[in-house]
Amino acid sequence: MEVKPSPKMKTLYWTYYVIGSTLGFLVWALPISVFKPILTPFLFIPYAAITAFFSWWIDKYYDTIKYTIDEDGIIVEKGVFFKYYKYVPADKIHYVELAQGPLLRMYNLATIKIHTAAFSGGGGGGGLPEVTLTCLEYDKASKIKDYIFNVIGAVKAKLSKAKKPKVQEEMLMELRRIRELLEKAISSLSYQR
Repeated sequence: MEVKPSPKMKTLYWTYYVIGSTLGFLVWALPISVFKPILTPFLFIPYAAITAFFSWWIDKYYDTIKYTIDEDGIIVEKGVFFKYYKYVPADKIHYVELAQGPLLRMYNLATIKIHTAAFSGGGGGGGLPEVTLTCLEYDKASKIKDYIFNVIGAVKAKLSKAKKPKVQEEMLMELRRIRELLEKAISSLSYQR
């Protein structure tokens, strides 16, 4: 199944931009423009250029994001300037979580975090996810999370069935060796009497 983030992602990123630019730029730029009005164009022209660039970038970035989920694993592709490609095999997935912060909740979006035992630092929680599927509609994200759980369950069941005969054969061979040793020990004891 191929999945793209919700178009609401663009609105969410604009929200991040407004919050970030307000805190990071306007907090110091507004007082300067009040006390030194002659500098105002020099402050807001770069701000307008950055805003124009962000407007161009967010559309391009949204178009590059693609998540592919199937029985073999998960592929995440994205990036405008630097291309990011990550494949996580289904048999390596340790656990999956659905996350939704306050801004994501405001737009009814969610993020799926895919953890592997190696990348997550061992235990559940606290570790970094191997990959994230961001800005999905909440209902869709919940269904995708359930689908991933089903895929993981099927893969692990298939792997355990494949391993059982081998383990059972090894146990049988070990029991035969033990029986041979016991028979030798009994026969040597009976000769000593």
